[in-house]
Amino acid sequence: MNERKNMESCGWLRALGKGNNLAYIGNELTHYTTLDGLLGIVNNNGFWLSDHRFLNDEEEFENGRNLAIKILGKLISTNRYVLFRKILELVLFDLKNHAEMPYFICSFSTKKDCLDLWKWYSKSEIGISIVLDTKFDAPESHFGMIPIVMTSKVVYNDRTKCKIILNDIRNFYKEFIIDFENDQKRVEREDLVWSSALMNQLIFNFINFKHAEFESESELRIVVSAYRKEEYNLCLHHRVKDKIIPYIDIGELYKKYNLGQLPIKEIIISPNCKEEIVKKSLEEYLKSKSYNDVRVSFSKIPFRG
Repeated sequence: MNERKNMESCGWLRALGKGNNLAYIGNELTHYTTLDGLLGIVNNNGFWLSDHRFLNDEEEFENGRNLAIKILGKLISTNRYVLFRKILELVLFDLKNHAEMPYFICSFSTKKDCLDLWKWYSKSEIGISIVLDTKFDAPESHFGMIPIVMTSKVVYNDRTKCKIILNDIRNFYKEFIIDFENDQKRVEREDLVWSSALMNQLIFNFINFKHAEFESESELRIVVSAYRKEEYNLCLHHRVKDKIIPYIDIGELYKKYNLGQLPIKEIIISPNCKEEIVKKSLEEYLKSKSYNDVRVSFSKIPFRG
């Protein structure tokens, strides 16, 4: 019990608790896929979360890392953070020499019927957008199982990214000063713990940073770290696209926590010339899987064949 109280009194843990800048708490989110993708999601009762290192935009992580390196360099040179300088220097060194670890992600959107997303995810096939109820008011939901799974907002604006990075550094600094004033020697012995915790918080932000050109997607992501994957014994699978992509099936976790069916509330069919027959086939399929109250509708975007 005393050990737990000591842990709870650590400033770096308090700072981590404040570092949830990107959490999404809206009422619903949407996943874009194809008919084949929908079958896989419903049959497995879950989503595939892919290793971010093997996805399309290699610049995403580097964008955040480069911004953080610039900010840390400036802060280290100021007198304001003199007591915290060693921590910042350790984080800066680790970021410059960071061997990128996997985070497993799955993409969603706040937009239910978006032409750009239809083009990107369905390409030449019939596209499907799955609208899901987030149910964040439940103790454990499909999209909020802290600290294992969190639904995060993607950030596109560089100024906003810098504010998020600065906010995390300031939170850690404030908690560090509180601990330093209470027990200077103990805090000095924990330099590596502080720097590791701060770096992990910053890295989590990088996973949710994206280039401004993609802002129209209004993307959300569910994210699971490699650490949590190991902690909860989630199996590593592989799929082939234009390369071999490692992924985890979050349905394994849903099953472990007895979360039941996915909270699907609506399925929207992309613009196409076969809408009616596709709608009928979807309705029959959903009933066969006991999704009896799911609305199937058409995109409001005109079809141009």
